[in-house]
Amino acid sequence: MNSWLIENWQYWHWWVLGCSVAVLDLILGANFAFVWTGVALLITGVFALLFPNIAGVWQLCFFAIFELVCLWIWRYVIVKRAQSHSDRPDLNKRLHSHIGQVYELTRDVVDGKSAIKIHDSDWLVNCSEPLAAGSRVKVRRVDGATLIVEKEG
Repeated sequence: MNSWLIENWQYWHWWVLGCSVAVLDLILGANFAFVWTGVALLITGVFALLFPNIAGVWQLCFFAIFELVCLWIWRYVIVKRAQSHSDRPDLNKRLHSHIGQVYELTRDVVDGKSAIKIHDSDWLVNCSEPLAAGSRVKVRRVDGATLIVEKEG
């Protein structure tokens, strides 16, 4: 039965499924995750219309290819472009706001690790040179939840 279903699919089956998936995405509010699957289904329907004698298995293969292309376009072109045009790219990266700031070490640097106090929180820091507690350090960059610092000056 499954092979009958695959072999007898027409272009309009792809279109109905594509529209259904796209509408489902809009109803569920899935942030356009399924819309791209719907677009791939619609493209496959156009392909099936242009080449009506192509086997159903090949239609599925082309759908998989179109799906990957659509997801790539969504992920790497549209999403990345939207992120790169932000006027505040570090908005939700609070540690990045400390880059360039100067703080005092709260303990000696041991094996390249120490801590600084920012407001009411202690933060782990990495430092390439041995410094004593109380030394002033400048934050150069962030690595995960660790601040990379160097001696001020």
